[in-house]
Amino acid sequence: MHNKSLISLFAASLVSAPLWAADPSPPPQSPNAGEKGQVSEAGQGVQALVLASQLAAWGREAKDPVALISAARIAQQVATTERKLVKAPAEAAPAGETAEVKGGAILSAEALLQEARELSGGQASLLALADATAAAKGTKGHRGGALEFTERVRGNATDVYSDLRFRAREEAEVAVIGDSRSDLDCYVYDENNNLIDSDTDSTSTCALQWTPRWNGSFTLKIKNLGSRSSEYLVLS
Repeated sequence: MHNKSLISLFAASLVSAPLWAADPSPPPQSPNAGEKGQVSEAGQGVQALVLASQLAAWGREAKDPVALISAARIAQQVATTERKLVKAPAEAAPAGETAEVKGGAILSAEALLQEARELSGGQASLLALADATAAAKGTKGHRGGALEFTERVRGNATDVYSDLRFRAREEAEVAVIGDSRSDLDCYVYDENNNLIDSDTDSTSTCALQWTPRWNGSFTLKIKNLGSRSSEYLVLS
């Protein structure tokens, strides 16, 4: 009887033990978002570029060339790889609007440094700082792995991308950096159409962050609240 009881307890423990070799099947319609996970090197790169864009926006508003130089320095230190996502079909652009996009121009270190020079008032120290930052471009890649691409959204329209994939328990980072012509709002949905995260402030920059509970695909929606088309950079 004693041995039989031990065998029963052992069998019960096997049934209740977690299966570490595989993730449990997600409940139907359950949101694919859980507790905060580990930030990857690519995620750190996305966070750094969002900081650079915010610093650049502040520098333009304050007419501060040092802020623009600092933003350029951050942008130089993040390595990215271009990978264009497939955009859902949309209506043709209205007459007078161009579909051409300038890849890399929104957060270009060279363009930021040129803006800084124009705001410097010819001060030798500021020009020297801009030149030194330009000369340090070989340091690019301290953080990296982020994916990027540039696109354009029509006025009062929404661009949709449904092929974003992220790994379980690793923090997902998606940033959308607009050209400041329009207010852009962004939304992320999982494969069950649950809203996972959104950024609906009154700027042209969106920062989205969540941790998937299981490996899955997500949909990104970028809504242009302005009447003019707007170019934007997506980082993930």
